[in-house]
Amino acid sequence: MHVLETQAKAPGKVNLYLAVGKPREDGYHPLATLFSSVNIYETVTARDAQEQGITLSLNIVPDSLVDQQHRAGEFDPAEVPLNEKNLAYRAAVAMVQAHRLTVNDLNLHLHIDKAVPVAGGMAGGSADAAAALLAVDQYLYEKRLTERTLGLEELLALAAPLGPMFPS
Repeated sequence: MHVLETQAKAPGKVNLYLAVGKPREDGYHPLATLFSSVNIYETVTARDAQEQGITLSLNIVPDSLVDQQHRAGEFDPAEVPLNEKNLAYRAAVAMVQAHRLTVNDLNLHLHIDKAVPVAGGMAGGSADAAAALLAVDQYLYEKRLTERTLGLEELLALAAPLGPMFPS
């Protein structure tokens, strides 16, 4: 049996400028930022799973900065939530719902190859969420669960509410 698998790369970034405004009524802060992507990538893979719903796993890319953090005792992969608290998971659910499907309509596994340093402001989790949107969109299309992939405006609309909320 052929196992379907789609991937998307997630680059890390560095902030060159970041200004955070006062919280809006929805609890989000407006941001003004200037950033640059860096040549450190994580990979998000969407593939067929044995069980119904969405499952998530991750591994540390050998010799990456995350691997260095892990070996130095500064990062424990067990602390990364592999459920609805994970931004990549939430992105996958949002994509499934955008195609008018439910999580129970599929057997999907997301896997993250982690290389972007953790808790360093390099957007590893946010980039993983963006990559998950792309990988799951392509996966659903190739599985013929949807007739098309989403356009840029639709992707941006799905991505906007996924960011972490910073309550005041």
